[in-house]
Amino acid sequence: MNGEKVFFCNYSIGTDTWKEVPSVCGLYGKRILLIGGKKALHAGKEHLVQAIAETCMELVETVIFGEDCTYENIHRWATYAKEKQVDMIFGMGGGKALDTAKGAGYETGLPVFTFPTIAATCAATTALSVVYKENGTFDSFYFYECPARHCFIDLEVIAKAPDRYLQAGMGGTLGKYFECHFAARGDQLQTCRRISRKRSAGKWYGSSHGYGL
Repeated sequence: MNGEKVFFCNYSIGTDTWKEVPSVCGLYGKRILLIGGKKALHAGKEHLVQAIAETCMELVETVIFGEDCTYENIHRWATYAKEKQVDMIFGMGGGKALDTAKGAGYETGLPVFTFPTIAATCAATTALSVVYKENGTFDSFYFYECPARHCFIDLEVIAKAPDRYLQAGMGGTLGKYFECHFAARGDQLQTCRRISRKRSAGKWYGSSHGYGL
């Protein structure tokens, strides 16, 4: 009998969800490396600081991830996390910041926790990073065995983000159906036909679904 392992990201959603950080993340240690985007850290870091205040948890360092999620940035922050001897990595921001944090966590073997600050990203709960070259063009997908350990979705923080990020998130959601099949072209997708029977949109692709075409 063939088996398949699928790991999903645990998550908390609502207002003040970051207050759950000590009880959820404290099981993994005390020392934290926070990787994020400049605007995201401005919007959310103070909420995190308040959440771990008067606990044994410590923000050892806060760093700006860079301009893009690149292998160079992933390697840099993975090395930095080892140097600082942290117990876990927190990613805060949008897709590129979260993807960088996940990559650094994967390369160090450290648990990763995500704190999305905008709605226009699925990176907080996915087991991959979209990696770019230094010139800003697409490089590759960096796949992991499992996603972040936990995602903290604070609706108050996300609601205060600029409207254009919510609009971008809606567009990204609509595009996922096509994106997934395009990205998987040439791969034999074992569950694809079963899914297509349940979704009327699947008839657009017919038998080509089995190969992600």
